[in-house]
Amino acid sequence: MLPPYTHRTSFVTLVSEVVQLCMANTRSETKMAENSDLLVLLAEMKKSMEQGQKRMEKIIEQGQGEIKKGQEEMKNSVD
Repeated sequence: MLPPYTHRTSFVTLVSEVVQLCMANTRSETKMAENSDLLVLLAEMKKSMEQGQKRMEKIIEQGQGEIKKGQEEMKNSVD
């Protein structure tokens, strides 16, 4: 049979290893949570950019329509 201090040393070593594993898992889970938060943020940014792009396209179309209208008015006033 092993002396009592050997069991205690083995137990402390085992507990230490388990704590290290738990800390690694916690860090990994934290990292995964941070990554998922970043993915949500990226998705929101993409959606916002797409909406902005659509608004810009609409503004450009309106501007082009106004330019054509102005050109026609100028053409009609020259004739």
